[in-house]
Amino acid sequence: MQFNPFVIPFNLGLYFILIYAVTRSVIWFRELSRPDKLRLQRGFFGKAFGQSLKEIFLESLIHRKILKTNPRLGYMHMSLAFGWFLLILFGTIEADVFGESHLNPPYKAIFFKFFNPDHGKTFFEQGYSFMMDLILAFILSGLLLAVIKRFSSKAVGMKKTTRLKTLDKVALTSLWLIFPSRLIAESLTSGAYGTGSFLTGSLGSLLASFLPAREAAYPFWWLYSLSLGTFFVLLPLTRYLHIPTELFLIFMRNSGIRTGDKAGTFSEVAVHSCSSCGMCIDRCQLSSSAGINTIQSAYLMKAIRNSDEISEIAYNCLLCGRCDQICPVGIELSPIRMIARRAGNSENNYVNSWKGYFRNKQNVPVPKPDSKSSYDFLPVSNPGKADVLYFAGCMTHLTPSIKNAMTRILNASGLKWSFIDENGGVCCGRPLMLAGQDKEARELINYNSRIIWKTGAHTLV
Repeated sequence: MQFNPFVIPFNLGLYFILIYAVTRSVIWFRELSRPDKLRLQRGFFGKAFGQSLKEIFLESLIHRKILKTNPRLGYMHMSLAFGWFLLILFGTIEADVFGESHLNPPYKAIFFKFFNPDHGKTFFEQGYSFMMDLILAFILSGLLLAVIKRFSSKAVGMKKTTRLKTLDKVALTSLWLIFPSRLIAESLTSGAYGTGSFLTGSLGSLLASFLPAREAAYPFWWLYSLSLGTFFVLLPLTRYLHIPTELFLIFMRNSGIRTGDKAGTFSEVAVHSCSSCGMCIDRCQLSSSAGINTIQSAYLMKAIRNSDEISEIAYNCLLCGRCDQICPVGIELSPIRMIARRAGNSENNYVNSWKGYFRNKQNVPVPKPDSKSSYDFLPVSNPGKADVLYFAGCMTHLTPSIKNAMTRILNASGLKWSFIDENGGVCCGRPLMLAGQDKEARELINYNSRIIWKTGAHTLV
């Protein structure tokens, strides 16, 4: 078997991330409720399976939603995701067809040019080398856009891009180094042996004209392997965990699993499926109009993943839902934000363990709520009988023209009706619910419900 020590970093990183992904998926599956487990199992043997494969291809590889919204940004994501997929797929075929054996370890496909430097001299080999060079050029074009985006987001049609922490920057740098190091390593090897195609062959001939190509190539093969290994090891600690997690999310969602009102497996998978693409930042009105660039959904997902303090991020949001509409992954962002707002009243919370590589569910004892109502001061109401009730609410009272028009309509109808909050009333409870104070909201809802039932009305407007 052909082997060289430089493949060790790649092998270690690859086997680590494969074992990690399987382990994490098993943990998530075990923590699902029994009904959700049954939904997921049925999803693998029904129509949902085909829908999931289609969505994975269109959204995880092609990035169709981003392409429709922002073609330049979509092309950048597509070239890196779909291009890398093609490079792995056709690289594996190349190693099996043109290599010494038909079943090869993964590193043979990744470093095929190193172990087969003479490849590319026959007509068929030249055609295949041209295709591999074309795929690499496709990826590098997207990588160039990614580098430009990091320093000038407007170049790819974005107003702002996400802020990165140190670990994210290290992972990003290793990702950026993967494909240029492959290009230089393959080009120098091609230059030394007179092989390669329009990209690696041309660049290799140029470099070989003034460099000892064979000797210079070896350090870049090491750099290629180290970049891959580093990226794989850091992947679970950074936003790039979305690459494997998004696939699991798609299968769960198409199987009928949804975000609940408490933190659970599905919400955890959704949080780790966020790629921090930054599209929610551009769409957020607090960013564009108020210059508040710290509370967008991308930062909420990151804070939850890192077990950071999230109170300010969770509460300083108007819940307009724009981020839900624009999210290319289809994450239910508003429900997750509501879970974060209710976190203080929840028995289930997740905390990081193993230096952040895993997150464990903790059963946090919640103080027993005071049985005394928070709104004992509200007067007992004894409304008169009516067939139709009109509840205006705060927003209608702030726009009296609506209230006045509705009053005229009800008067003209000839019905026996009553205006519950004509002279002021009790809040409907929605603001408290949006603040995560479900218990207090329920007290107000019950208070208003009692008034409604006492009237004997059959219609509520």
